Amino acid sequence: MKTQSLQIKVLLLVAGAMAVSLFVSILALSRVYGSIQELDRISREDFETQQAILRATVAFKQQVQEWKNVLLRGSDAAQLESYWQAFLKQEKQVANSAREARSGTPHDSVRTRLDTFIASHKAAGEGYRKGLEAFKESKFDPHAGDKAVAGIDRAPTTMLIDVEKEATDFGAKATLDAVQRADSGYRLAIAGTVAVMLIALVALWFFFRRAVLAPMGRRRKRSSPLRARSLPAPRTCRSAPRSRPPASSRPRPAWRSSRAP
Repeated sequence: MKTQSLQIKVLLLVAGAMAVSLFVSILALSRVYGSIQELDRISREDFETQQAILRATVAFKQQVQEWKNVLLRGSDAAQLESYWQAFLKQEKQVANSAREARSGTPHDSVRTRLDTFIASHKAAGEGYRKGLEAFKESKFDPHAGDKAVAGIDRAPTTMLIDVEKEATDFGAKATLDAVQRADSGYRLAIAGTVAVMLIALVALWFFFRRAVLAPMGRRRKRSSPLRARSLPAPRTCRSAPRSRPPASSRPRPAWRSSRAP
């Protein structure tokens, strides 16, 4: 019964150490998994938002270039219509990219900046249309058309640059935080597992010392006096020295007795 009880206690102690180690490992793995999910969110949301803002920036620059083409080559009716349609196409691309970036970002400040840019870009579009009318009324004078929209592209361009920088900063910070959480989870898993194993070893040592070694020592101390009393005292045997018989009692040799008279 004592042996069986000792085995159960050892098994419970080892099972408890393994359970704690498993809990620490699951906790660390959940942190690492959460960091992986955060990195996936960054790649899906922050990175796509940055790409959409970049596409809007490139499209807006191309829109401004198409407006310049309208002013420089719009004296020909066919070219005027061609470049104006290209301008409208780029304008639509800018608006679509800005709305895509706004719907994809999880950050309120980025959405606010994009709302401001969308409103500014719409107002700039109305200004470009007024500039086109002035260009036509001046008999295709590029100076008149350029004067009507002077500086109209600066505010939207500045807004795009600012919102792109902010979205990039958010993405970089979120990536760094996710990597740091994954690293801390990895270190926690290693340190926790090692600590639990060491604690289990120490607990096993104290348990065996108390449950096995201490009873054995007490039994040994109790049995030592009993063993000493039960053993007989050692006997020493010494052989007595042999005494030589007297000369008269010694037998004579035969040759001496035959010569006697």
